[in-house]
Order: sequence, then C-alpha cells, then structure tokens
Amino acid sequence: MIIVFGGTTEGKKVASLLNKAGKKFFYSTKRDIPCDDLENAEHIHGVLDVESMHSFCKENGVKLIVDAAHPFAEMLHDTIATVSD
Repeated sequence: MIIVFGGTTEGKKVASLLNKAGKKFFYSTKRDIPCDDLENAEHIHGVLDVESMHSFCKENGVKLIVDAAHPFAEMLHDTIATVSD
C-alpha cells in the first residue's frame, strides 16, 4: 500500500497519477479537503505523530511513503523520516 502526504500542488499531481494508474492508496492531508475525484484513494486528514503514523503504516501494510507535503511542514517531514527508517 502507498500513502501520499500532500495538500500541495505536487501532492495532488502524485495522487492524480496514482489514481489514473488504478493504484489503491491513502491520501493524507492536514485539513479535510475535497478529494472526490480520487476514487482509488482513501482520504485521511489530521496530524500524525511518530507513534500514530507508524501504527497506521503497519496496520495498513504501507510499503511506500510519498512526502509531497508543503516544504515548510518540517515536523511532518521529520516524522516521515523517522517512521521511514
């Protein structure tokens, strides 16, 4: 399974590409935004700390994390780096 951390133009592009390819994935954003055009995505929103992100990835068989979040989302980038290790 794939999880895309987005909410940015780049995140939307990655999500659109995965969606068109027919891949099932999670699309994670900080806020609850409309994602009706992503029929292959399960949209999740809110802040994940290291423990909750690790648990989520393990429980959902996430094997690929795409960090397409805002460049200034330093806490998220750090959390993704920690969980990825």
